[in-house]
Amino acid sequence: MYEVEFRKIFEKWFKTKNFFMEDVKKFLLDSRDDYPCYYQDFTKEYYKDYYCSVFDASITYYDQGRPVFYLPMFIYKSSGENFILSTNGEFVYHPLFNKNLSKSYVKKISSRIIGFIFDFSKSFNINNVLFYGGNEIFGGWEESVVDVSISDNIRYKYYVDLKENILEIRSSLRESYKSLVNKSLNLFKFEVFDYCTDELIEEFREFHFQVSGKRTRSRQSWKIQQDQVNSSGGFIIKISDKSDAFIGFSLFLYSKFEGMYA
Repeated sequence: MYEVEFRKIFEKWFKTKNFFMEDVKKFLLDSRDDYPCYYQDFTKEYYKDYYCSVFDASITYYDQGRPVFYLPMFIYKSSGENFILSTNGEFVYHPLFNKNLSKSYVKKISSRIIGFIFDFSKSFNINNVLFYGGNEIFGGWEESVVDVSISDNIRYKYYVDLKENILEIRSSLRESYKSLVNKSLNLFKFEVFDYCTDELIEEFREFHFQVSGKRTRSRQSWKIQQDQVNSSGGFIIKISDKSDAFIGFSLFLYSKFEGMYA
């Protein structure tokens, strides 16, 4: 239903009907290590399940004998029945470009990608697209996004440099936070799991239900996260007090570039 129109518009902008090639995606993921978790298959599948995606709109492009870009996207319906285009349920992230491309070529292709997105957004009744700029290494993309934006917003992220040793990381914390960290070490026990059994993910899922008071997402979404942990893409922290009373869970995902609380 959606694919025919999507393919038609992609061909208009890129002169090929093949809007997604698995080997192009794989090459770009393997050749770069500076992309967020959102580009990984498990993370994308999780968000598609969480937002009840109606169509996987991910695109790749191959030109002049080389992979050019990979852009993970999907389309879902909001509560107001409007279609939303997104990489993570909120933003369309920057494409993952071949690192050997010139900035002028990235700028040229970026303008074409944005034109394509605007074109099929009209066909799918997508009224608004939120672009996320990303890193300065994708400068051609940021410039193209700014050129077509109705409004621009700056967001700041706080990163912890994990290449530093633990003492240097702790020295950068606020003094009030340091005392809380020290106190927690005496109050709680922390278990880290880089492999997740069926029993562990079910315990996590039931705890989430107890805390939230409702089932906020499908069992399949938990299975996707379990598989991501078991594919060396994340880990789980289980917390209990000194009497072994259960306190909580945390899930973290990571790529070669960054880790994030999930």
